[in-house]
Amino acid sequence: MLEITVNFMLTLVVLAALSLLYYQVRTGVPPMPSTFRERKTASQFLGELSLPSSAVVYELGCGWGSLLSHLRMRHPELRYVGFEISLLPFFFSKIRFWGDKKVEIKRADFLNSNFAEADVVICYLMRAPMKKLEHHIQRHCLSVRKGQPLILITLAFWLENKKPLRITSYEPGVAVYEFSPL
Repeated sequence: MLEITVNFMLTLVVLAALSLLYYQVRTGVPPMPSTFRERKTASQFLGELSLPSSAVVYELGCGWGSLLSHLRMRHPELRYVGFEISLLPFFFSKIRFWGDKKVEIKRADFLNSNFAEADVVICYLMRAPMKKLEHHIQRHCLSVRKGQPLILITLAFWLENKKPLRITSYEPGVAVYEFSPL
């Protein structure tokens, strides 16, 4: 009986590792949480935006939910939507925010969303997905904004073709961008 339990547990660990590896290869982003310093700075920048209590914040690639949790504790008046495509982090975040009416976790590729509901988008992605995100915002998101700008806060990786409104003095840092609607 012990051997069956050990084999079962080993199989689960291997499947979990393979799942994480698969989605890392597919998205180009490992399931790595942001640092406390990055979370604190992103939260500070978010607070300086003077958003209404009805504002919606999207986190793209929310992973294990550490940034969402940090933001939720410091800005409880806002509503949050986390996007995660990788199964294991998605389920972890779904459980982490179970019953929280202000946080929704979606298992979806954010490149299939038009961000129409978002007031602010926050992300901690790698270089290649950042290029895709910048293109996606320019081509698919701004036309549905109804005159509202889209604020993007990026952690560690910045956009190549857009000048940030604000950037931290430390590396890798946090940057804030504003996209005007078309």
